[in-house]
Amino acid sequence: MRARLLPLLIVLMAAVLLALGVPLALSMASAQQQRVVVDRIDDTARFAALAQFVTDRPTGSRQTVPDERLETLRRELASYHDVYGIRAGVFYRSGAPMANAPDDWALPAGGEVRAAFDEALLSRRSHDPSQVWPWQRGRLVVASPVIRDGDVAAVVVTDSPTGQMRARILHGWLILGLGETVAMLVAVGAALRLTGWVLRPVRVLDATTHDIATGRLKSRVAEAGGPPELRR
Repeated sequence: MRARLLPLLIVLMAAVLLALGVPLALSMASAQQQRVVVDRIDDTARFAALAQFVTDRPTGSRQTVPDERLETLRRELASYHDVYGIRAGVFYRSGAPMANAPDDWALPAGGEVRAAFDEALLSRRSHDPSQVWPWQRGRLVVASPVIRDGDVAAVVVTDSPTGQMRARILHGWLILGLGETVAMLVAVGAALRLTGWVLRPVRVLDATTHDIATGRLKSRVAEAGGPPELRR
């Protein structure tokens, strides 16, 4: 009977731990990514505020006359890329760069970056990127419009690597997995004690029955022990 009861208890406890652990793991990954996305939103908003006062040309090409605010924007983008390794740029509606870092980074014709750029042209921030999991090598793209006189004059785009974020998610999952393993070991120990307690009256009754069957007719089971079914 113990061979039947113990696996059942272990399976039930494992199911409970999985039911708690899997949503928690997904929530941890989502929280880590949301934190990065919020940081990128703040960054794009700051670059958009700088780009808002840059005097651009109607053709949307780069400036030929020095513009102090444009140079400030370029320095900020270059420093941002050097420190964080995040590609960032401000692109006119035509797709031509106002300022970008690194200098050879251009707006692609398609893909995630272009989709975020096109969405920001509609005067709204791009949607949150899809969830990046530790086994993926994806990037996080966030785009914000540069509003000037009520119209979208340009778009700020950031394209972030996800290595550190994926490492943090994996580290959190490892800690969670360790906690789940410890909890499972405790659950197995509790299941062993529980099955021993539940089956103790049955073992006593079985041992006494064996004694009587082997000739020890004075063997008895205390009437007060065990559940009503066994007492009867």
